[in-house]
Amino acid sequence: MKFEEIADDWLRYKKASVKPSTYSNYYGVVQKRILSKFNGKTVKQLLKYNFNDYVESLINKRLGNKTIQDTVIILKQILKYAKAKYGLGLNIELINTPRLENKEVYIFNQGEYNQFKENLLESKNSKHLGMLIALFTRYENRRGLWANLERH
Repeated sequence: MKFEEIADDWLRYKKASVKPSTYSNYYGVVQKRILSKFNGKTVKQLLKYNFNDYVESLINKRLGNKTIQDTVIILKQILKYAKAKYGLGLNIELINTPRLENKEVYIFNQGEYNQFKENLLESKNSKHLGMLIALFTRYENRRGLWANLERH
């Protein structure tokens, strides 16, 4: 049995139990990040493989921490599935999952918010329209929340 057969089997198994958007994410990670490394590998090769080398290669590609963590979690799920369904003696517990770094969040003051909003309103770039919608949605939701809290 080859890794891609196990991954396809796992994807079919997961499809019934997750939302379509989650399945789409799983499918994309498997196709783009996992199969590119493990496609064609046999079960015998997987049993000898040091998966932490793969984790290290993801880190060396300078991918985002969340991308690396999601990829490793999905790989571990596939391997746990293979261990449970096919009785493979894989040491999944020894695969390191990198921690996410807490990033500091910067919050605009009112002047910065107004300047940012004006720049977006004046822009002709269609990407800025999406940012403007998101900005107004968050601001209006926050304002509505405070108004509700003040009433009660």
